[in-house]
Order: sequence, then C-alpha cells, then structure tokens
Amino acid sequence: MKKLPIYLSFLLLLTCAKDSTEDNTSEYVSSQTNTTNTNPTTTITQYTLTVTAGEGGSVSTSGGTYNQGTQVTITATANDGYRFTGWEGNTSTSESLTITINSNVTYQALFEVIPNYYSSGDIVPIEPIIFYDRELNVNGVKLIAAGEIGGQEAVPDFWIYKTARVFKLLTDKDAEDIDANYQLNMIKTLKGEIGWHQGRPTGQRIARGGGDEYSPNFLNDNRNQSYPGIEAFEDALALDDMVWYKNVDSMGTGDDDIMKLWNMSCIHYIVLE
Repeated sequence: MKKLPIYLSFLLLLTCAKDSTEDNTSEYVSSQTNTTNTNPTTTITQYTLTVTAGEGGSVSTSGGTYNQGTQVTITATANDGYRFTGWEGNTSTSESLTITINSNVTYQALFEVIPNYYSSGDIVPIEPIIFYDRELNVNGVKLIAAGEIGGQEAVPDFWIYKTARVFKLLTDKDAEDIDANYQLNMIKTLKGEIGWHQGRPTGQRIARGGGDEYSPNFLNDNRNQSYPGIEAFEDALALDDMVWYKNVDSMGTGDDDIMKLWNMSCIHYIVLE
C-alpha cells in the first residue's frame, strides 16, 4: 500500500512537464506572426513626360509616365533638308537629351530648313512693275531685268539666263582650288546674311543698250519722278554696276556683249570684297 502514493506523484510530475512544453511553442509562433504584419508600405510618385517634334524632324519617344528619379534619354532626328536647332523647354542644343524625371515636363524638338546657298531659280515676275519686271535668284544674287518701258523693248529672257550662268561659273564651289568655307561666306555676303551690307541682298541690274537709250534715263537724279518707286526698290538691294543687253558700245557680234557681261560681273564681285 505504501507504493501507490509514489506512483501518483510521478504521474502528476510528468503531466505538468508536458503542459509546460506546449505553451512555449504557441508563444513563438505568435511572435513570428506579429513580426510579419509590421512591414512598412512604400509610396511611389510618378510624373508625366511629353515629347513632340516640330516641323522637319522626329523624336525617339513621345514620353509617358515614369517613376520619380527615372532617367530618360530623348533623341531628335532632322529630316532631309532640315537641321536640328534646339529644344523648347530646355536650353540644351544637343540632339540627344538625358533628363531625370522629378516633375511633369514637356519638350519639343525644333528644326529649321537648311538654306540652299547654291541654287538658281527660274524667272519670276516682279509685281507691281517698277521699271524692272522680272527677277531671278542665283547663288545669293538677285538679277532684276528691265521690262518694256521708257521707249525700250524688254530685256529678253535668254539674256537673263545667260547672266545667271556667268554668276554660276563665278561661284562654282566645286571648281579647282576653291576654298569651300571662303566661297560659302561670299555667298552669305551676297545674300546679305553677313558682311558690310547685311540685311540687304545683292542685286544685279540688267537693262537694254544704255541709260540714255531710255526716255527718260532711269539712271539720272530725277529717275524716281520718271519711274515712281524705283529708288526704294533699288535701295533694298546692294547694287553696283549694270549688265547691258546689246550695249551701245557693242559691235553687235555677240562676242563683245559676252566680254562686257564678264567685265561688269567681275567688277561687281571686286567691289563686294
């Protein structure tokens, strides 16, 4: 009978130890669960980039929505006959623009037509007629030809074209030993873009015979009274000498007319220098 209390005591001790182990496991899992639920929430700010191209070119992207701090590269490409000039919305003059997005931004690529300095157009009418009734632009020089006026017939079209060919020869950028940069600067000077008569393109007057062949003479001091508007028209151009068709000093063979044409054109160019 004395052994029963000892057995009951051992059983009670075993039961208490088992209960203690189950309580520790529950607390660990609960602690682990609480740690997972406390992760912070991250807020992402986004901005809009808008990119367009002006006339004469294109851009590599039209933009979109980007996270704050994103770097984006935009490239502008000019079409044939145009050149890139800059960005509206940015001071960069590089065709490739890299930006960091930190706000809503808008950019436009800007382009301009490349001037064709070596060009020869066709004869076009001058309206209203002010002694001169036709013009032709050739490599920066505006040829202006007298019409049927002052008792003289109009300068024939073929003579205007012949004069234009002389100027083409004188300004041939592909001729032997020609410095392309100096040649281009001369054309720009003739166009009035740079140089001593900046703002006024070069003009070359073409008339028939000589000043006294016109009644009244369009070269005298009273010419504006005889031909209203002629002074203002000529003042808008840088003028020097004349090219004559059937010059009064000509022998009428044609060869001396060509020599006179070369002479007058060369003098004009020397004055420009």
